[in-house]
Amino acid sequence: QIVLTAYDQTGASFDCGTESVAPGASVTYLTDSDCPVPAGFLGSAVVSADQPIAAIVNVNNKGTGLAAGQYQGTDGADVANEINFPLVKNDHNGRTTTFYIQNASQSANDIAAVFTVNGMSYNYNKAGVAANAMVVIAPSDAGVPSGPNNVGSLVVTGTQPLAGSSLEHETSAAVGENLQASKAFTAADGATEVFCPLYRKTHTAKGQTTGAQVQNVGTSAADVTFTFNSDKGSFGPYNANIAPGASHTFYAGSLAGIADNSVGSAKIVSTGGPVVAVVNDTGVQGGYTRVTTYACFGSGGSPI
Repeated sequence: QIVLTAYDQTGASFDCGTESVAPGASVTYLTDSDCPVPAGFLGSAVVSADQPIAAIVNVNNKGTGLAAGQYQGTDGADVANEINFPLVKNDHNGRTTTFYIQNASQSANDIAAVFTVNGMSYNYNKAGVAANAMVVIAPSDAGVPSGPNNVGSLVVTGTQPLAGSSLEHETSAAVGENLQASKAFTAADGATEVFCPLYRKTHTAKGQTTGAQVQNVGTSAADVTFTFNSDKGSFGPYNANIAPGASHTFYAGSLAGIADNSVGSAKIVSTGGPVVAVVNDTGVQGGYTRVTTYACFGSGGSPI
C-alpha cells in the first residue's frame, strides 16, 4: 500500500491517494491529475508504504518545451542534518542551479545554507520551515555573484534532518529546452574511491563532452586525483586540493592532453577525506543543447 502526500511551503498537506501495488510493480502519481494541488503549486512530497519502495521524480514542461530532468527520491534512512550539493552555478554560461531543501522531520527546522564559490563563502538562512515542507534557495539569495566562472558547491545544515534536490536550468529562457536534476548527498554517501562509468570529450558528431564535479564531504582538506581511462588511452592523473565543503571541476574540454572523440570511464581517488561526485554530459543534437546529470559510484558499490 503506497501513500503519497504533498505539502506546500507552509506545511499544508494534500492527500494524493493510496495505491495497492504488486511486488516489483510501480505506480505513477501526476500532480496535474492525482494530487488535489492548485495550478502553480510548488512544494514537496512524502511517499510511504507498508513494504520497501524506491522512487524517482520526473520534472518536465511537456506540452510547452523540451526540458526534463529526473532525480532519485531520498530514502527515509538517508536523511541527515547536513546535506551536500557538488555543483552550483549562478548564470555560468547561461545556466543556474536552484535548490529545493525539504524538512525531513515532524518538527520545525532552522536551515542554514553555505555556498562556496571561487574560495568565498556566501550564507543564507531560513528559520522555522514546517514539518515535511520545503524551501527554495537560489545562489542569488545568498549574494553569490553571477556570470562566467561562478561555479562552486553548497552545504546545507538543519536543526532537524533534511532531504534535498537541485535543478540546473537555463537562467533566462522563456521556455526551457533542457533541465538537469540531482538529489543531495550526505557525508555517509562519501567515499575515498569514486567511479564515474561515462566520461567523454567531443564524442560523436554531437560533440558530447563531460565534466565531473567532485565535492569534499569530509572535515579536512582532501588531495584528489582524477584519471580518465578511454578507448584512446589513459589520461591523467589530474590533481586538486579541495577544502571541506568545497568542490572542483574536472572538465574534459579543459584538461590537458585528453584526445578528441574519446569515451570511457573516470576514477577519483581522495586522500584526506571522503568525496562525492556528479557528472554533467552535454552535446548538441538538431540544433538543441542536450544535457544530463548522473551521480558517480562510491567504492562501497552503492550509487551516491
